[in-house]
Amino acid sequence: YQGPGKKDIVQLHEWCERVKRAPGTTVIHCAQGISRSTASALILLQTLLGSESEAMFELDKAVQDTYTKGYREHPGYRPNRRMVWLSDSLR
Repeated sequence: YQGPGKKDIVQLHEWCERVKRAPGTTVIHCAQGISRSTASALILLQTLLGSESEAMFELDKAVQDTYTKGYREHPGYRPNRRMVWLSDSLR
């Protein structure tokens, strides 16, 4: 297995921009539903809300709280750090 790379994150950013313009509801999932889907959801939210917005700041606090609570119950629950790092480095 080779983890997500820069090309994958560029494609994810392009998809997020398409989602941003499209009406409707979006569901993100993966086989385990632990790291890649969580990171993808965070990257999508950053695209929808803007990384510097007040809403993103509030969301970040809520995500940290949720992450802390979720981690206690499911120690494997964590966003894929490589995906988040790559996304941040490309913005």
